[in-house]
Amino acid sequence: MMRALEDLDRVDAGKAPRRGLRPEVRSVTDRWVHGNTAKVASTYAKAGSPVVVPLRPRSRRPWVIALIVLLVITGLIAAIPGARHQITKSWKSMTSGPQRILPAVAVTTHGAYVFENMSSGPGPRVPVTYRPCQAIRYTVNSDLAPAGTDGIIPTAVAEVSRLTGLKFEYAGVSHTPVNFSRPTGPAAITATYPPAQIGWSEASVFTGRGADVVGLGGSEYVTEDGFSPHYVTGSVALRADSLGQILRQRNGRAEVTAVVLHELGHLVGLAHVKDSHELMYAKNDGQLDFGPGDREGLALLGQGSCT
Repeated sequence: MMRALEDLDRVDAGKAPRRGLRPEVRSVTDRWVHGNTAKVASTYAKAGSPVVVPLRPRSRRPWVIALIVLLVITGLIAAIPGARHQITKSWKSMTSGPQRILPAVAVTTHGAYVFENMSSGPGPRVPVTYRPCQAIRYTVNSDLAPAGTDGIIPTAVAEVSRLTGLKFEYAGVSHTPVNFSRPTGPAAITATYPPAQIGWSEASVFTGRGADVVGLGGSEYVTEDGFSPHYVTGSVALRADSLGQILRQRNGRAEVTAVVLHELGHLVGLAHVKDSHELMYAKNDGQLDFGPGDREGLALLGQGSCT
């Protein structure tokens, strides 16, 4: 019986394939491993005779299959909630260049605001901003942080992010003191931009700036080929000894938080104003939160270009 089956395979191998069909050559081992038990397969593994296995003719209407696939995909897109929106969003991101990370903030208030830097050159003058398509990376140095300041910096950063639509990204702890003596301006920036520094600082950092100055903040910008001027990094220094004393007073935590918000306003590009009802007024006269002009300026600073 085994011999008869082997002969049958050899006879099949000698037949010519039917017209219009493409023959496929397989070994006897392949045929019997898939069609019989392992015992039979081992018996015929030695035969090794080629076997012609006719295949089905190819379809002469491939467009029918393509149409069916297209209809299935269309049906799935219509059936899955949000799928159409996600596909449209992905397509736009591939065809329209860099996209902002967070939604832009609409201007809903009006008041006094001033920008730290304005672009120069041909075209309309616009404020220098951070790019909304890139996160503002920052580190925090808490080595000199007064007791009771836990959570103040993250809360203030989140508020400025909310009012600007700019993404802030925590880059970790730093033990490097905030230093404003390094050169500033486009010529001082290299191709690799360090994270912004936010830290509690010694009184020596504020030497020559006035005895009542408790915070400093600002950013550095570059003008790269093909791009408008934009900020790339910055610094915020918080005077630890003075703010520690304020913290122990009534409503001290709110006042210290207001100082941090004020300096972060400088970091993203706001300058001082002459209206004491705004938090960006040079001296704090009891204002604990951003005023209407501050909010307008912050929203505009978050609408910068990615190019």
